[in-house]
Amino acid sequence: GAGSPAAPLPPSAVPARPDGVYGVVMIGLFRLAFGAAVGYQPRRSWVDGAESYRALVEIASRLYSSCADDVERSAKVAAIFAPFPKTPQLLRDDRQSCETLAVLTRALFPFLVGPCTIDEWTRGGDVTRGGDTWRSKVRIERCRFLDASACKGMCVGLCKRPSEAYFASLGLPVSFAPNFDDCSCEMVWGRTPTDADLAGADLSCFKACDIRDAAHATRARPPRE
Repeated sequence: GAGSPAAPLPPSAVPARPDGVYGVVMIGLFRLAFGAAVGYQPRRSWVDGAESYRALVEIASRLYSSCADDVERSAKVAAIFAPFPKTPQLLRDDRQSCETLAVLTRALFPFLVGPCTIDEWTRGGDVTRGGDTWRSKVRIERCRFLDASACKGMCVGLCKRPSEAYFASLGLPVSFAPNFDDCSCEMVWGRTPTDADLAGADLSCFKACDIRDAAHATRARPPRE
């Protein structure tokens, strides 16, 4: 994060859940992909989900810190996912596809973001003005990545903006609206993000921001003679 320290990371009311075989494997795949991009791999367990996730966050922290701005970060994250096939394009920007993606997100991605629920939202404005009600809003109860990294900058720069850009390149709009007061997030399939989505959000660092602390330590270190 940037700026002066904000409040501490809010305490969690969401109990931690152990990672099963699927979670451990998926964490490992993300860890390999990000580690290859950064050229770094922590010496942490690959079979303990919590330890492997800490390694993933360490790698993500290095990636975030190595980039000069959000444009470079988005490009590096996009390069990580470039090998993923884009054809055939089975999903479209329609209600059925977006509601399917919401179900898949809830079922397949708790290893990355934590427990999720699905809710409705109105696409096209007020339902009384012709808007359609879609059940494609995924509410992340407490984002595991934000919780583990304690970094708002990494949330926005490595998750929100690159993910929105990647899926937009597939013709699948999705928006992320993180809530830094409780570490929840609303991920809405079928909604195009806007510049106003972060309006009013306090983007200053949590007090427990390792990236800010490391930067301060580097600046305070006396030069070598």
